Amino acid sequence: MRPKQEAYRFYFLPIHVKISSSGIYTFLCESGIDTYGCLYNEPFHPSSPSSKLIVTDDESGSKQNFKLVANLTTTESLILVVTTHNARQTGPFKVTVYGPEKAILTPYVTIPLTTTSTSTTTSTSTITSVTKLGVGGSAGKNGSNIQWEGNNWAMSCNFPGNDMFNVQIRGEDCGGRCAQTSNCTHFTWTTYLGGTCWLKSGAVSKNDATESSDLSMVCGLMEVSSSVLWIENNWAMSCDFPGNDMFNVQSRGEDCGGRCAQTSNCTHFTWTTYLGGTCWLKSGAVSKNDAIETSDLSMVCGVV
Repeated sequence: MRPKQEAYRFYFLPIHVKISSSGIYTFLCESGIDTYGCLYNEPFHPSSPSSKLIVTDDESGSKQNFKLVANLTTTESLILVVTTHNARQTGPFKVTVYGPEKAILTPYVTIPLTTTSTSTTTSTSTITSVTKLGVGGSAGKNGSNIQWEGNNWAMSCNFPGNDMFNVQIRGEDCGGRCAQTSNCTHFTWTTYLGGTCWLKSGAVSKNDATESSDLSMVCGLMEVSSSVLWIENNWAMSCDFPGNDMFNVQSRGEDCGGRCAQTSNCTHFTWTTYLGGTCWLKSGAVSKNDAIETSDLSMVCGVV
């Protein structure tokens, strides 16, 4: 799950962070195990751990624990991911947040959480959350091997994040419930609590699905028509190719396609105004049908 980490045997717990005042915030972790922390802008995709990454740290805190420091704004939707330095390791931890105002930490459900011990205390500038590391599960690989049935659903897969809410229903009813729910664009069904349908919103494609070791898990998406207008047959405005990030560089929008063409294994790209102009270089087999519309008129996507 971690950035620059090829293995997929790390347990992690994503936590939604809400701040009421902009400024510099410090996230301190205390644990008996060697922890590793990452702070993201939402959405968080376990299959693309470098995408939307703000800051990461391994051992700047005490006793081999992470210490994250970031200048944050109230307009950002933030996800703190707590994981470990070593693979296949779990244990209790405590995160304390210091900043101009108090922060609110709540579970960010990507897959079912079954926390065994939780307590939360709040003060003027601090929220401390104690939970069990690892209950969120291990991140799956990108879903290149997922076998899609009827072109819109598959077994043993998951769409992480973007949850609207969940309901306890049968697996065969999950897609229909999503279709009947306003703004629901995709879903994941698990056997959690006897059968839970996680209804999700936002623009996604099949490339955002991750493989799961749970053979009973189902994921799917609603069929939507795209009206992305392609220019010179290979790039367009107000569109995005979600996921499959290789890395990103700060560049002008007009240079992003050329940078992708010069980069080994880069097949497509997205450019945004993030940090003054960021080119997200991406790999994998895609077509223009995988591009999704966005409300950001300055965003550019393209294929090479």
